[in-house]
Amino acid sequence: MAIMITTIWTPNNSGATPQLSVNLTTARDAMRKDGYSAEVMALIPGGGGAPGEMGLAIDYDTPDAYVAALSEGVSPSLAEAQASMQYSDSKPERTSTWIELPGLETAYEDLPKGVVQTSYIKVNAGQAAKAMELVTKSRNIMTSMGAKVRVMNAFLSSPTGMILFGVYHESPGKWREFNDALIASAEWNEHWNDSGRVGAVEMMRQSAFAMLP
Repeated sequence: MAIMITTIWTPNNSGATPQLSVNLTTARDAMRKDGYSAEVMALIPGGGGAPGEMGLAIDYDTPDAYVAALSEGVSPSLAEAQASMQYSDSKPERTSTWIELPGLETAYEDLPKGVVQTSYIKVNAGQAAKAMELVTKSRNIMTSMGAKVRVMNAFLSSPTGMILFGVYHESPGKWREFNDALIASAEWNEHWNDSGRVGAVEMMRQSAFAMLP
């Protein structure tokens, strides 16, 4: 059962984005050097967020690995890299810690690293069972159509009580092909229009990020 930490930055002006990208990829590469799984994500144009928004996602394959990392603190290569970074005129907007929902796990190694479409789903009070039913069915439909899906519950986040539903694709073209098929799917449209969704969950945000090489 994986745990993922995400940190999202927004540039204060359009000229800040290149240096922010350099800093985040430098941090990512340093973490990888120290044995961590990390990715940098850049919001696609019109992707459902602040222009230039970028994120760093760090993945731990087990809760034990997560706890060990907390105990270790900043890894040696990351500490060295941070000392060399230049000011990017950007701010960390939010951080969150997510844990996979039992029975819906997808290994990090199986996730394509091209484009990820993320949905932030708020679970209303007393509706956890219905929310689980809805996201499980969504995942089952999408995986049957060839998508790789990761479903995670907010452990530490603001706002709290959210589910992160990520759909991963190899490239923008594959993402487009999948969405075309999804829109045409009678099973998906019936599920999406399920009246039980009303009052159980709320879609807080949908975004799409390119995962940087």
